[in-house]
Amino acid sequence: GYTQYLTRVQGMPKGTEDTIKKRMDDFIWAKNGERKANTIAMSTLQRDKDEGGLGLLDIGARNEAIDLMRLKTYLLPPGQRPVWCILADLLLAHSSVQKFRNVGERTLRNPFLQTWRVSLSAKDLPSNLRHMMAAAYKYDTKFVATEVMDDLKLQMPIWYHIGAKEKLESIYGNTWGQCQREVHDIMTTGDMLEHARHLSSTDCSKRKNCKCTKCKRPRTQMRQPQKMQIKCNAQTGQPHCKMGPKARSAHERRTRNRRWRRR
Repeated sequence: GYTQYLTRVQGMPKGTEDTIKKRMDDFIWAKNGERKANTIAMSTLQRDKDEGGLGLLDIGARNEAIDLMRLKTYLLPPGQRPVWCILADLLLAHSSVQKFRNVGERTLRNPFLQTWRVSLSAKDLPSNLRHMMAAAYKYDTKFVATEVMDDLKLQMPIWYHIGAKEKLESIYGNTWGQCQREVHDIMTTGDMLEHARHLSSTDCSKRKNCKCTKCKRPRTQMRQPQKMQIKCNAQTGQPHCKMGPKARSAHERRTRNRRWRRR
C-alpha cells in the first residue's frame, strides 16, 4: 500500500489504522457512510483469490509485519545494529516496569537478553517502540541458543539474567546488590565471576576478620566482604540455561560422557 513507507518510518497510530479499515469497508460494499452488515466478511475478502478472496490489503497484519521487521533489526548483533537501536535500548530501559528498576536503568541492557519487561503504557515510550514490543510480547519473542561460545556467556548481563532463579533476583535491590553495582561496577557474568574467584584462594580464611589482601581492600568500602562473595558465587553458579557462565558446550558434554563410559 501507499502507506507502507511512512508506517515503516513513523509508525501508524491506531486511530489512523481504524479509519483506513473503515474506508476500505465502505468502498468495497458501496455503503456511502451507511451502517450495513457485510454479506461476506472482510477477513474472507483479504484472502488470496485462490482461496476465494480478493487479495485485499490487511492493514493490521501489514503494520504488525512492519513492527516485527523493526524488531528483527533491533535484535541484530552489536556490530550490525544501526544507531537507533542504541537509543532504543535507553528508551526501553527508561520505560521498564517499576519493579525491575531496583537495579537502576544502567544495568537494564536488553529486554530479550534479560528477564525485565517494558511497560507498554509508559508515557515516554515512542509509539513505534511500543508497537514493536507489543508484537514481540504477542508472539513470545525470545533468544533460543543452540550453542553459545564461552566469551559470549561472559558478556551476558548478570542482572536479571535469562537463566536466573526468581528467589535470587529478590536480592538484587538489597545492600549486596547495590554494593556489586555501585562499588565494584559489576554488570556482566564475567565481572561477577572475576569478583567471586578469590574465594577459592588458599590465602583467604573466609572469616569476618580475614587479613588477606583481597579481603582487607574491599573492607574499607563494604561490610563483611566474605558474605558478599558467597552471594556472588551463588549468582554465578545459578543461571540454568545455555547462556549461563558455567554451562557446558556440546563438545564438553560429549567428552564428559565418553569418560564416564570408559569407567
